[in-house]
Amino acid sequence: MKTPHSARTPAHKSAAFTLIELLVVVAIIAVLAGLTMSVTKGVMDTARKVSAKNDLVAIVTAVKAYYTDYGHYPLQTSVTTDAGAVFGSPGGGATNDDLMNVLRFATADPAVTDPLTIDPNSLNVRQTRYLEVAFAKNSKSGIVPTGTLKGQWVDPWGVPYVVFIDGDYNSDIDVSTCFNGPTTIFPVPTKVQIAVGAACIGYRKNGQTAVSPNLPAAFNQSVDLISWR
Repeated sequence: MKTPHSARTPAHKSAAFTLIELLVVVAIIAVLAGLTMSVTKGVMDTARKVSAKNDLVAIVTAVKAYYTDYGHYPLQTSVTTDAGAVFGSPGGGATNDDLMNVLRFATADPAVTDPLTIDPNSLNVRQTRYLEVAFAKNSKSGIVPTGTLKGQWVDPWGVPYVVFIDGDYNSDIDVSTCFNGPTTIFPVPTKVQIAVGAACIGYRKNGQTAVSPNLPAAFNQSVDLISWR
């Protein structure tokens, strides 16, 4: 007895993607990757700005606490002007390492305090630690332990914080040395009615056109990271 022939089934279609389908998938992946990177960058920038603002508050608070204890600012007696009391300014002011060493009483950290222009013992005889700052990783966010910025407190972009102190004790400070660019868009303030101020210019270096590697092109009261806003 003959068995019935098996019914023939149609051939299965190939499961492989066509070239157009592959191109569409690749395009979708590229768009999603771009969106993810953009969001991640935005979150990181926001986190850096928050960190920098907190650092500015800590610096100003430390200097004011020093003044409360000693009745004067952490300045050498030879400093009697606002221009002489700018620390960390790439516009010609002193680096901020000596000021940070005094406020941190950093004599216990020889790795970042040699050589010293100002001995912390001479200005901080009570050996009070007004600041506790971690060492910077990859030369960003903290006290830099080695290199050309050794001993300085740098912001999340790796640029030293600028600290202004009222060197002539008249309750205002000239901050134009930090913001020295064109005045037509955002007028550069000359006098600010503060006794102590701090600024983060790494943010401007990262996202704005600069007249030099560290200086902002112009002062912008609404976006610059400053303590007196």
